[in-house]
Amino acid sequence: GAVPDRPATEYGYLRLGAAARVAGAAGLRRLRAFKEKPDAAGARRLVKSGAWWNSGMFCLPAAETLEAIDELLPTLGAGLHLLRPHLGRRTWTAALAEIYPELPAVSFDHGVLEHLDEIHALPLDAGWSDVASWEALAELLPEDRAGNRARGRTLAHEAKSCVLVGTDETRTLVALGVDDLVLVDCGDVVLACPRGRERDVAGLLKRLRQARPELL
Repeated sequence: GAVPDRPATEYGYLRLGAAARVAGAAGLRRLRAFKEKPDAAGARRLVKSGAWWNSGMFCLPAAETLEAIDELLPTLGAGLHLLRPHLGRRTWTAALAEIYPELPAVSFDHGVLEHLDEIHALPLDAGWSDVASWEALAELLPEDRAGNRARGRTLAHEAKSCVLVGTDETRTLVALGVDDLVLVDCGDVVLACPRGRERDVAGLLKRLRQARPELL
């Protein structure tokens, strides 16, 4: 569990229980529940309650994990058993291309871990970032005097607190007289949205695929 430094809405959270005294595992806590990505108010409550970010890094025994998948997600388990004979063989790529698309799309947290009884969490306090959003990327970029954060060929003029990401070396991305804007050159698509609206990008991509399938 990554120790949060802000009430982020782009991460899932871990609700923690009592301390578990295990030699060599300082700070180990019992895990009460997983919490999906909250809204802003929910994120503030979770951080105040002492919850950690779910980093998505797990350490589990392989055999017991496969047994749990067989029990909780039998269709996925069956697919894994079909793939197993191809590991390390020349047939792997073809087998994966055939079997993987038929497997259920479910996160390991939701499909397996939420249903297990004995799960513990260790604190990770190392400035962790999943870089799962443009806002998270902005935290890793240098900030100018107006609070703008930029990467690539960009120019911010009379703009404040903007995130500018240029990906094309043949053109410059420019922001003029705007505040709190995310502006990203994605090649065939340019994204412009207010900071804080990154969570809506997934739904936007769905609409874009329907309206302009040739772009994605």
